[in-house]
Amino acid sequence: MANNLQLSLGNLEYEDIKTSLKNFLQNQDILKDYNFNGSVINSVISLLAYNTTYYAIYSNMLANEMFLDSAQREESIVSLLKPLGVKIPTRTSAMAIVETGGISAIDKYTLFTGVNSSGINYNFYTLEDYTEAEVDSEYITNIKLHEAKQLIRDFEITSAFNYEDQTYFIGNTQVDINTLTVEVDDGSGVWTTWSEIDNIGDSTENLQQTIYFVERFDTGFEIQFGKENLLGNTIENTYRIRISYLVSSGSAGNNIVSFSANLGQSQINVIQPSSGGLDSPDLEYYKFIAPKFFAAQNRAVTKNDFLAISSQYLRDKGYDVNTSNFNAFGGEELFPPKYGRVFITTDALPREDILDLVSHLKTKCTLSILPEFVESEARSIFYDVEIVPANNNLTDNQKINLVRRIRNYLITNFSYVSEYLIELTGISEGIQETFSSEVSNAKVNLKFTSSVTPNTSSTVLSFENEFDIPEGLSTITNNFQDIYSNIVNLKIFRASNQNPDTFLNLRVYQEYPNGFYYNQNKNYGRINIKRGIIELYNISNLPIQLNLEFVNDYFYSSTNVKYTIAPDSIEIL
Repeated sequence: MANNLQLSLGNLEYEDIKTSLKNFLQNQDILKDYNFNGSVINSVISLLAYNTTYYAIYSNMLANEMFLDSAQREESIVSLLKPLGVKIPTRTSAMAIVETGGISAIDKYTLFTGVNSSGINYNFYTLEDYTEAEVDSEYITNIKLHEAKQLIRDFEITSAFNYEDQTYFIGNTQVDINTLTVEVDDGSGVWTTWSEIDNIGDSTENLQQTIYFVERFDTGFEIQFGKENLLGNTIENTYRIRISYLVSSGSAGNNIVSFSANLGQSQINVIQPSSGGLDSPDLEYYKFIAPKFFAAQNRAVTKNDFLAISSQYLRDKGYDVNTSNFNAFGGEELFPPKYGRVFITTDALPREDILDLVSHLKTKCTLSILPEFVESEARSIFYDVEIVPANNNLTDNQKINLVRRIRNYLITNFSYVSEYLIELTGISEGIQETFSSEVSNAKVNLKFTSSVTPNTSSTVLSFENEFDIPEGLSTITNNFQDIYSNIVNLKIFRASNQNPDTFLNLRVYQEYPNGFYYNQNKNYGRINIKRGIIELYNISNLPIQLNLEFVNDYFYSSTNVKYTIAPDSIEIL
């Protein structure tokens, strides 16, 4: 046999593997002079190539499922997150918030009926007592209703409990495990509620060790209690155990705005329609938050720690937490900075739960860090797009069709409605790549508008976002009046040797009867684009309008501002 046989291991596509096998056979002398493209041998080679391709894909998929970042299968993510102490639910019940008057108390597990727009009824239950302590005027407010197609209440599991392993298995994947309540009677005749623990650090805070763990499996959930010399008290054979939980309808319980209950003549007002119901877990959320939750070890030090603990706390309360309705940021991001502060902001939670969250965070953070809540702000950014077509002879109908398709592309990929932490980049590049045969160039002009009334002769404006200014001229403000009654326009120009991270001077274009006059020496302020700060000097106390227009598409939002970003006009040049 020839000694120059070589294996080609870099080709993983089916046809490449097949060609590699043929080349290998043609360079050996045992099957010399065979036609390797013949029907029989070709079929064998095809089978070997198929088998090799199959196992290459399988091995690649298997390798991906071993790491949290690349895993896609729910079973893999559940398995990878178990060592991190993160429990992934299967289904999540929708939750609504209502208020009612004409009644002094509402008991736990009170039934409410919700009706959706199609006339289908769904059952909702309270998971806590609401008494006179929560009465505001004549109303009981912030009543949280959780959807369930079945309520399992006070179900005694004593006879089915595994005393040797200290476990009980709930064989139902439609359970909203976040609604589970476990109660134990140690023989005294009193039912005591035990606490679920998902982090070992928590168990040391409970000296009685009346705790349990929950572990998810493919067919349900296992409740695990402690053993001797291990975490948690042991369930003795003289104890009695009962559990309560909700079986969820998932997303079917969302968007319900009408509720009724057998509460006499009381009126029920909806504060928040039902939302947050999920048929399956939000795997991307858990992939994002689990490493941060594990790194924090239930201690809040960094911004990510606060974000992770807050998200877990609010999800346990039934809220669907994501970047569109919740944010956390450090005081060093503000101007002027407030060191030693971590701020949380949201406009999707009742004040009562926000205060509970802040109190919870104070038990997790170090003495040198103080969590605070700040109100959210809303801002809007629009952008214009100028298109240079590859074909200069487009008809009007062709131009209209191109604009329509580009607008649909922008709405799908570069449009955000009321979200925190927006990163808006690559619009022009994306247009040119997507419509490469039709568009030769695309220019984007971001437009940010804000009204302000200065109360001193010097005003600092923080618009809480970053713009990336290219070299060139950009409009900053238009036609405001200074204290000398002059109409002033300010422009910014970044020279090639200027660092955009620092403050840049605002150059003045003053309006006179004979036109505009550029005054380089007169100082009307400065701007720091990266920190989102504008300082204006010598301004009258009349309201002014800031129109920020930058010829680029780089925008990064921050802190407590929720942005709405949408395309405005698309013009073909």
